[in-house]
Amino acid sequence: MSKRKRQSKKIEIWAKLYPTGLNIPSPVNKNRIMLAAQKMPVNGEDVKLTIEFTRRSKSAESMGFYWGGVLPLWIAHMKDLVKVDSLKKEPLILQRLVREKKILKSEIDSCHSDFMLKFRPIQQKNWLTGRIETKRDSIADMDSYNAMLYITEVCQFVEDNTGMILNTEEFKNSRDNMDLIIQEGPSVVKKLVSG
Repeated sequence: MSKRKRQSKKIEIWAKLYPTGLNIPSPVNKNRIMLAAQKMPVNGEDVKLTIEFTRRSKSAESMGFYWGGVLPLWIAHMKDLVKVDSLKKEPLILQRLVREKKILKSEIDSCHSDFMLKFRPIQQKNWLTGRIETKRDSIADMDSYNAMLYITEVCQFVEDNTGMILNTEEFKNSRDNMDLIIQEGPSVVKKLVSG
């Protein structure tokens, strides 16, 4: 009688790791383990357990602040499109500059690459040339904590070198007011100005 080689089966389950041990809270996951276990030999079989910590996703608000606020502010400053008092008078000036294509997406991408090289450089060996090259990290690969740490460093750098601070509350209020005007029409402007 020939032995058939059993195909390895992989299952992925979600669990919580505590100091006291591993907890599999979902009954669905427990059922999946039991289904996989029924196909195992009676004597048991070795299994490989890989623990991978899940990353908390970066918030859309923090990414919007970085891509739509911090980077355009730096570009606008370098192109001399904004002054210190410009943001106070018109909180949506950066959004307008992007819409009017005075700040291009390619410039924002390039600015992002420059900041990543400045704040998150990675030294790697080029195996073809044998030289050590500096590359940049990726914000997509960062967890939410490291992404916010990076954004804070960039924001501090921009603030120190431009003298301008992005007031997120003023921006949100102006953006929400603009959305309300777009939805309700010009008649709502009187209510916003008087209220």
